[in-house]
Amino acid sequence: MGLNNAVIPDSEAAQAGVEWTGSDGKTYVNLYVASSCTAKTPYAWYTVDSSNRPLQSAMPAANAICKVVVAMETKAAAGYATFQVKGVCEDMITPSITGVSQQTLKIASAAVAAGGAATLTPDDFAIVQTGATASTFDVYLLGREITPS
Repeated sequence: MGLNNAVIPDSEAAQAGVEWTGSDGKTYVNLYVASSCTAKTPYAWYTVDSSNRPLQSAMPAANAICKVVVAMETKAAAGYATFQVKGVCEDMITPSITGVSQQTLKIASAAVAAGGAATLTPDDFAIVQTGATASTFDVYLLGREITPS
């Protein structure tokens, strides 16, 4: 026991899960990617996880507390990657949905879906900046924990 058995993590592992602000004013986090991720695609970041390792995962179907983060790079294998947590995010990839300017986006049935325009609900993670029917959107990521519906 004690320090004789301590494992010192490498710098990527030590920084995983710690949010930081870039010179662009946006908030980022480094997370462990178990298999792969695609740039500009939203993923779930489980802030309460049994592995004790902050990690990226597919969107949960419902009732899992998480933050929605957007991959900043494409990774074809396991390892650490940078994800955006909060701030303006251009060209975020979504299923083809209709987004109205100032309308929220939420996670419903394990996918990004159009939200409401009047109030935030527990599953809302972003606000659309420009309305359109599209599969990419410019959004403002709220950076908050949500509970998907």
